[in-house]
Amino acid sequence: MVREFRGQIDPITLEVVGNAFISIADEMWAALVRAAYSNNIKEREDCSSTIQDPGGRVVTQGKNSIAVHLSSFLSTVNAIKRFHPVESMSEGDLFIINDPYGGGPSHLIDVTFMMPVFHEGQLVAFVGNTGHWPDIGGKAPGQGAVGDAREIYQEGLRMPALRLYRAGELQRDIHELILLNVRGPSEREGDMRAHIASLKLGERRIKEMCVRYGAGFLLNCMSELMDYSERRTRQAIAELPEGSYTHQDFMDDDHFSDEPIPIVATLTVSHTPEPNFLVDFAGTGGPAQCGINLTREGTLAAVYWVLKGIIALDIPVNDGFNRAIKVVAPDNCIVNPRPPSPVGARYETVTLVVDVLLGALGQALPHKAIAASHGSHGIGFAGRGSRYFIYYETVGGGTGGTAFKDGVDCCHNTSNLPIEAAELEFPLHVECLEFVPDSEGPGQFRGGLGVRKAWKILDDSFINTHSLRHTIHPQGLFGGYEAPGCRIVLNAGEPDETLLSRLSTLVEVSPGDVLSVVTPGGGGLGPPEERAPERVLRDYLNDKISLARARSVYRVAIDAETGQVDQEATRRLRQPVPDGNSRPAPGADETLVEIELAG
Repeated sequence: MVREFRGQIDPITLEVVGNAFISIADEMWAALVRAAYSNNIKEREDCSSTIQDPGGRVVTQGKNSIAVHLSSFLSTVNAIKRFHPVESMSEGDLFIINDPYGGGPSHLIDVTFMMPVFHEGQLVAFVGNTGHWPDIGGKAPGQGAVGDAREIYQEGLRMPALRLYRAGELQRDIHELILLNVRGPSEREGDMRAHIASLKLGERRIKEMCVRYGAGFLLNCMSELMDYSERRTRQAIAELPEGSYTHQDFMDDDHFSDEPIPIVATLTVSHTPEPNFLVDFAGTGGPAQCGINLTREGTLAAVYWVLKGIIALDIPVNDGFNRAIKVVAPDNCIVNPRPPSPVGARYETVTLVVDVLLGALGQALPHKAIAASHGSHGIGFAGRGSRYFIYYETVGGGTGGTAFKDGVDCCHNTSNLPIEAAELEFPLHVECLEFVPDSEGPGQFRGGLGVRKAWKILDDSFINTHSLRHTIHPQGLFGGYEAPGCRIVLNAGEPDETLLSRLSTLVEVSPGDVLSVVTPGGGGLGPPEERAPERVLRDYLNDKISLARARSVYRVAIDAETGQVDQEATRRLRQPVPDGNSRPAPGADETLVEIELAG
């Protein structure tokens, strides 16, 4: 028998039940990864899982899930109910949805599946998952993740909440409609089976908990877990200084024009009438003509992701955390667009929203500040010759330096696809995957390094690109320098070398062509001349920075023959100039020359 504690559920039992929910979500995620057909899910693990209460409130998101995929679940149950009232649902029903403007995920190519769970005729939960498919139709292979569309209709099949299974019976007309509108239908059918099997596993586990604890008790636990997260979140906010903090950054361009698009966020911390956050995107531009728009649910997910990471790492991810946060944005801007604005490459904007919020939080919490990161860089390949295939991956880059340590080199939002797996399945040969020396944003704590990755094409193919930070580079903070920008090049160093657009589809390549991507590092934090000389030396010995960069940027003299810091020469380099100011930063041209030489 469950003990009661001061009018609430016994906290020990609540902890056990809460961790059981997390375990179920993680088990659903693992089942999806292991059963999926496409590399995006089975290798790159670009997927997430959730458990929600009958009202559609998030009870938990799996620990292995991707933060921005919270947008795939925030409004999904309510979207399902608009088309399929609860009284019309029955055991064995299963729904599919991908419409970013209708309660689905934040771009079409993330496909969400949701299943109601009944116990003795009572609706007790919804279990859900989402996964990034390689293709969802559209004007080009993998278009749903690329940004050169002018409207969402060009990006692929747009599904409202459809009942794919009714009382356990597959609705074959819907099933066939989906497969007729996607490339690689046999692989997509395999992914669908994996999504469905994952949800059936989650359904079984929730029912087992109902047998053990009772449905009513589990529902009370769900509510109490949310209330607990809300209390913890407001307590964390109460420890922050009150005030408003504003930061901005810019998207490179609109693809169809060269004008940068500003993203501005003002974060206000209030303690009355109760502790809360207000995030206001007033001043943000858009909507973009290209597919870098981010729907409101995607913006909410990015905001929750950042704030939880900074103030609430140990607080459970559920609807209670969200209650303490209010987000407002101008109608029809890049972070709150109207249909039919395209959204395929929305993750570029997600990364900018994250950097802007971290910049604002850095003013409130300098000891937790993080400079801007590398952005997002997606590359897609598709067959146009004797062998048909679709393959998409993102290439990592550096994260920003922090107030207490360097940024992370070559950081991904998803798992990296192993080279062996790519070469085994696709007509590609990976020629290199390496750190790029001097690609960091210099600082007292430097940004992480970007990488160079190159693929040799082995069959007639198409290339798609979506990438960020080509002209607007990752910013530094508190005297740190920005990092160099991104480059996507076809046949680098050859007579037919071509610099590719950051947003493109259907670029034709032939056997022997080589595509290379050089991603940015992260911005630096703090003046680079204040970086500890031994850290500069270690970076030089590890081939992360050049000798010239150590001297001109970090003001550290290193003896190349002995591999040691010349302490006296370093002292002279770091002496203030006669007017009392520190030495000026190197010019952009000087830094770029060093980067090219090092590369």
